[in-house]
Amino acid sequence: MKILIESSGLFLQKCGIQRYAEEIIYGLLKQFPQDNLKLLPLTEISKRSAQLKYFFDNKEINEQTIQTNFTSFELFVSKTYAELIKKIEKTNETISTQSQFTQNHFLTKTKREFLRCMKSLLTLTLNETKFIRNRLQDINIYHQLFDFIPSDIKKINSLKKCLTIHDIIQAIRPDLMIGKDNSAAIGAKIKKIGTNETIFAVSQYTKNDLCNFNKNIDPKNVHVIHSGIANHFQPISDQKVIQDVISKYQIPKQGRFILSGFTSDPKKNVPFVIRNYLDLIKSEKIDDLFLVLTGGNKIFDNNLLKKELEIINQNKDKIILTGFVEDDEMAVLHSSCMCFCFPSLYEGFGLPVLEAMKCGAPVITSNVTSLPEIAGNAALLVDPINNDDFQTNLLKLYKDSNLRNTLSERGIQRASLFTWENAVNQMINVYHQLM
Repeated sequence: MKILIESSGLFLQKCGIQRYAEEIIYGLLKQFPQDNLKLLPLTEISKRSAQLKYFFDNKEINEQTIQTNFTSFELFVSKTYAELIKKIEKTNETISTQSQFTQNHFLTKTKREFLRCMKSLLTLTLNETKFIRNRLQDINIYHQLFDFIPSDIKKINSLKKCLTIHDIIQAIRPDLMIGKDNSAAIGAKIKKIGTNETIFAVSQYTKNDLCNFNKNIDPKNVHVIHSGIANHFQPISDQKVIQDVISKYQIPKQGRFILSGFTSDPKKNVPFVIRNYLDLIKSEKIDDLFLVLTGGNKIFDNNLLKKELEIINQNKDKIILTGFVEDDEMAVLHSSCMCFCFPSLYEGFGLPVLEAMKCGAPVITSNVTSLPEIAGNAALLVDPINNDDFQTNLLKLYKDSNLRNTLSERGIQRASLFTWENAVNQMINVYHQLM
């Protein structure tokens, strides 16, 4: 059995899909000989090829475009592209050392040289399908870890095709997405999922969403395989390590803190958390409970969170913004927080909930979408649009240490059920069934 994994997920910024690709590929590599498992970043190849074609077709070669960096493509096996990269780097190095007059001369000369390379580039683009087919020789199974199976791959009848679906939020809840509404395009792609495609869904909820949206999909052909949790998420008890991280992020040492995320992603429900936290400490006159919001700039638009940022600035003594936090330090924060709040409006899986649980953090999360399935009885489930429900449960955790301990123990036990080893083994079992 020879498998080809579409590995473009590895090139994404750090996110759930990137981690999924990383862990699944790593797990498969441990189980298969190198000759039996190939990686091909097909989506990334198509994207970079299109970028390069646009680069040449516009014929606007200037210093800025010459310095354009297509670093991801350097990882690919395109000899033509490697030659182009060398020309770009060599030309840029030469231009930077010359006078303005000479630079202009070089730019003109470079334009002619690059246009001569256009034939090679177009050959690469036009032969992309041939290149891909060569990579697929002797392959039995093709697995798309995210996005949809390309039409050229669908046409290869001898190939068993697998597809992982993480969620279909873009099709059914575009109001919870940032940017251009492409729900129609995504919906059309979901409708075109072939009856001969074997589907892996990361949760039963995602499977139900998918089968309800595309009635032509046979539920028997959709396999629910839960994701796992990275090994570095573990309870941290070393007080020196904890205090170092607490100090680094300037979290007050007197009192306790709630941990949650900070992102402009609408489905994460950040304004809801901030508003209810402030209302609770005001109404209950609580002065020893802080809110720590973690998150980088992956999906971050200051305009979308303008009001929240103003509120945070007005309450700097109570709300701490950490910025991006590495996984090992997230484990420390999870291990030392009073609770982790994740009242998301929509999830296809809910990995942050399990990461918190694995570290022993009591969890409050939503009673909608996939989250009850993932959390089980190891978290407090709340209505993510009901202020009273959220505040009541948050106050319970604040007052009841026995409840916190119970949820911590249940959470660790619950999280232990979700491992990448199990996910990979279940996936391999399906591969064998296809042969």
